[in-house]
Amino acid sequence: MEAASYILIAAGTYGVSIEDPELVNNLRSRIPRELCGVSEQRNNGTVSVTAYYEDNEKLPEKLGQIRKGMYLLEKRTGRSYVGIYFQKLFEKDWANEWKQYFHVTRIG
Repeated sequence: MEAASYILIAAGTYGVSIEDPELVNNLRSRIPRELCGVSEQRNNGTVSVTAYYEDNEKLPEKLGQIRKGMYLLEKRTGRSYVGIYFQKLFEKDWANEWKQYFHVTRIG
């Protein structure tokens, strides 16, 4: 996951999100669900590495760079990765989106 993250960062993302089911399950077992803030996900043991890119004229070049980087990583390590998926997302109100994960806790 570190090598895949590097490939995504080298292609021009500002940040990478890594979802490791083992770590998420560990977190869920130690923290109350309402405080965890981690959404339900498929538990198939697959680590997911995600990055976001701006949809502009440089995007096809960046996607090609990612494909090439992952191909070279597979060739070098001898491991086959599940796949690379590209998905177009629509703009969200990121300034307010995070609020859905925080809830009022009454103390008294």
